[in-house]
Amino acid sequence: MKPHQTRITRSLMLLASVLLCLAAWGEESDTVRTFKDHLSVAVNAGYSYLIPKGEFNKEVMQNHDIGYYDINVQWRAFEDEMNPYDRALKCPAIQVGLLYGDYGRIRMQSKESDYVSRLGHEVALYGGIQYDIVKRGRWRAGITFQNGVALFTRSYHPDKNKDNEMVGSKATVFVGFGPYMRCQLSPHWALTASFDFKHVSNGTVSRPNLGANTIGPSVGMVWSTQPQRTSVYPKWERDAKKYRDKSVLGPYLEFTAGVGINTLRDHFYMYYTKDNPRYYSFNTMLAAMWRYHQLHASGIEIDYTHAEYAKKTEWYDQQNGETGYRYSPHVWGIGLRHELFYRHLSLHVGVGTYLYREVGYWAKKKEGSTYQSLGLRYSLPFTGDRVFLSYNVKAHNFSKADCLQFHVGYRLGMKRK
Repeated sequence: MKPHQTRITRSLMLLASVLLCLAAWGEESDTVRTFKDHLSVAVNAGYSYLIPKGEFNKEVMQNHDIGYYDINVQWRAFEDEMNPYDRALKCPAIQVGLLYGDYGRIRMQSKESDYVSRLGHEVALYGGIQYDIVKRGRWRAGITFQNGVALFTRSYHPDKNKDNEMVGSKATVFVGFGPYMRCQLSPHWALTASFDFKHVSNGTVSRPNLGANTIGPSVGMVWSTQPQRTSVYPKWERDAKKYRDKSVLGPYLEFTAGVGINTLRDHFYMYYTKDNPRYYSFNTMLAAMWRYHQLHASGIEIDYTHAEYAKKTEWYDQQNGETGYRYSPHVWGIGLRHELFYRHLSLHVGVGTYLYREVGYWAKKKEGSTYQSLGLRYSLPFTGDRVFLSYNVKAHNFSKADCLQFHVGYRLGMKRK
């Protein structure tokens, strides 16, 4: 076993030992039974593998080992506080957490470089939701989704860190998800294990932006202020279909308008600079939606973007000798989209194809004719959830970010109980 893997293994064993001792102490103490709220505190540690992205990273990357450590606070609703969303999702756990990623062992050095480039360390503040799919006695299994903002101590620099093309800016978007299992050891203590995929990217607000993707297992302990069930779950959890709110079902139209922010790869690959001009593009979308389930709505959308950078890509193509391409700021697309609701929050996913997009060489030869989007929305309660604010990342080829978008939207005809 390698030295750094040995250190990680020892850290995990030490964490498990300390938490098990705390569990034994907590069960003997009367103070843990004086809490009246419904909060839990979770501590996790894990080992992950950094996935090299592209031929350049496969060549320059010398290490792939990442250590993750995080602490989060979880909230679950009491039975008398649950609304139809909590019952339909079988009482999910809402998380707010702080994560530390040890990227210190990652070294990158190309043949042309006379020094080693690094990723440094990551600190991320995130929110998340933990959804239980299966519950059997002391055991739970489900999926966790997390989203937040991460800061890196080392990012790309043309003179000091030039082989780090994964993290182009110190501030990035953090996304994490994966399956987990949980075993309730006692009314107040539980042991968890998960297999996590974590991603950081700046959404092309800066260049370079290959992003850092990691995958690997983690273990942790959870302490609950209220005693948790260790045997039979309530009947409403076993038969959640009876508790759905059908008053919100039906068709509606959705209109959004906002702005997208991006930088151009043309500029970066020509100059390899840290300072890349940002471009702002107006975007609007009209979608016909059908909400067929309290948690789910699907539909079809028409998307329009005014890409002001089209003339600039024409100039870059001329400098690089790329000819025979068209250039227009008008971009049209059509796509399918889905939305997953929980209270006033929702997760938006879309896949579409361009009806018209002529912005030069990179768009035609490298980015393809399809696009994808993933983001979060918050519906304003005082508007009956009809008005919402959102952000999402638009991408090509299910991997390369195109821009970061911020929108305001309105749902016309949506029912609200």
